[in-house]
Amino acid sequence: QVHEVYRLRNMSLHARYSGSVKAVAARHGGVEPLQRLLFHGCAHPEPCRTIAAQGFDHRLHATHGRVYGDGVYQARDVGYSHNYAPADSGSGWHHMFLSAVAVGSSCTGRKSMKRPDLREGSTTVHHDTAVDDVDDPSIFVVFESGATQVLPLYVVAY
Repeated sequence: QVHEVYRLRNMSLHARYSGSVKAVAARHGGVEPLQRLLFHGCAHPEPCRTIAAQGFDHRLHATHGRVYGDGVYQARDVGYSHNYAPADSGSGWHHMFLSAVAVGSSCTGRKSMKRPDLREGSTTVHHDTAVDDVDDPSIFVVFESGATQVLPLYVVAY
C-alpha cells in the first residue's frame, strides 16, 4: 500500500544531472545517452532526506552487497529495490526512490570494481555504468563522484 509520494524538485541536482548527461553525450560523440527510470530502496527516512537534498553518494549510502562494484545501485525492478528498503522502526513504512539515470554505455560489474572498464578499442574512455548483465541489465551501478548521473525524482513511502 502506497502511503505517500513526494515529487522532488531540486534545481541544483537537476542542473548537475543535465551537465552529466551532456558529459556522457560528449564521450559518445555527441549522441544523447541512454537514460532510464530506475528504483533505489532506502533503509531509513534520514538517508532519504539527505539524498533528496544532496543527491546520491556511494561513500555515504552504499552499505549492502556491492556485488557489481563500489557505486550507487539503481534497479529496473521495484521488487529488487524493495529488498533494500526495510520497514522504518517508527512508522513501519518502506521508502524508495524513482530516479532518472544517464546509464550511457555499460560493462559487466565486479565486486572489486571502482569504476567501469575501458570501452572496447579505447585506452582512455570508460563505460558510463556497470550492470549485472549487459544483454538484459536489471541492476545499474554509477561510480562517478557525487553520482550526478542519477537524478532523484520521487520518494515513495509504502
